[in-house]
Amino acid sequence: MIENKPLTYDELFKLAESEEYGCHIWVKDLTHSYDIVACITDIYFEEVVAIWAVEQWYRGIEYGETWVAYRYKPDKES
Repeated sequence: MIENKPLTYDELFKLAESEEYGCHIWVKDLTHSYDIVACITDIYFEEVVAIWAVEQWYRGIEYGETWVAYRYKPDKES
């Protein structure tokens, strides 16, 4: 079984700037009852952003405080 810990910000940044443009990740929103949503990554003004839908962006400056990212879908308890 693959260990699925939250990515570090450096790992997330490397994914966002990799050849896999728009890399798919899973985001756990720490402000809304730990919702888990699928997002794509991008780099916007030298900061990683995780984009979910059209109006929701998770900003790198808030990483670890309001959201964390996983490479694979985590359990709700993770």
